[in-house]
Amino acid sequence: MTNLPAQPRIAIIVDEAVADANLWMAQALCNVGCLADTLHAHELTAHSVLEPYDLVIYRYGSGFSCIAPILDQYDGRLIIYYCASTALANLRPYSQAVTLVRQRELARQQFCEWVQGNAQRAFWLADSAQSAADLVAWGVGKAAHCLSIMPPRIKLEPGLYASHARPSVSNTLNILLAGRFVAESEHIQILETLLHYQQISAGKVELHIAGYAEPLLEAYMQEVDQYARRLGIIPHIHSCTAALPLTNKLFLQADIMMKTATNTFFSAEAIQAQAMGLAIFEVSQTEQATEAAKRLSQTVLNPDALEQLVLTGYRNISQQHTALAIEQRLLGAVAHSLLYR
Repeated sequence: MTNLPAQPRIAIIVDEAVADANLWMAQALCNVGCLADTLHAHELTAHSVLEPYDLVIYRYGSGFSCIAPILDQYDGRLIIYYCASTALANLRPYSQAVTLVRQRELARQQFCEWVQGNAQRAFWLADSAQSAADLVAWGVGKAAHCLSIMPPRIKLEPGLYASHARPSVSNTLNILLAGRFVAESEHIQILETLLHYQQISAGKVELHIAGYAEPLLEAYMQEVDQYARRLGIIPHIHSCTAALPLTNKLFLQADIMMKTATNTFFSAEAIQAQAMGLAIFEVSQTEQATEAAKRLSQTVLNPDALEQLVLTGYRNISQQHTALAIEQRLLGAVAHSLLYR
């Protein structure tokens, strides 16, 4: 084991502008006696020297082509935090996104090759199960001493929905559908489920969609809109392209939130809803719309079933997404990298 200074110096390299999502890392490290600096990847040059640092943490992003030569020169301890972007399969069907697809293909290929050549050199963090699967496929060891999942830290409002005064019961079900406008979000499947739900339910449905699209993916949003028109449910849909993060009002006006179980990437919206105490109803990819609609009807009419969804959400938050849990994963990775690599 290598002797380390009393206050290890750690560099946190980010591609994007420094925000709370990055500042907490530096603060968490300082709280345990480390000296942490946050560096912008675009400000570094091929001649930048990282050797003064005992550990470098790099959050993978669009600027990897610039940072790769610097990481190649750095011979110290290294943590790579991989946050995968939207799958290319969501972009390829759209001619408007050809340039974006090409750019991401090249960036992904370069990163894949770098991971394959450096799989044993770094400790790896992934923001979701799907991101971890990518890393494993590229050669990163699946063992705990090689790879850990650390979801992004976001601001939560614990219990806000549960403690909010609810309006009197009405025959209208307000459903929230929030997140990215991409094919893997399965908006079409949810629209079909709601169509069948309306056919078997005496009440009305109001669907509130708060989504945001990838650059040049407005065509997908148009497809969803056109499909809703064909189903004849467009009068019951209220949609907006939302700035992130979503406002609390969008969560508080909903009776339930819907999502598909196919999307394994991190969803800040689902985590926010669970922390607030809003029930999330998941539709399976293999489930017929008629069956999903019947299950939805049974769920919303059963207070115990709704409560169970809320409790499942709370359990997920307490196990995976509290600030303390995320901080412990970071500190665990740092301790392992400093002491054993």
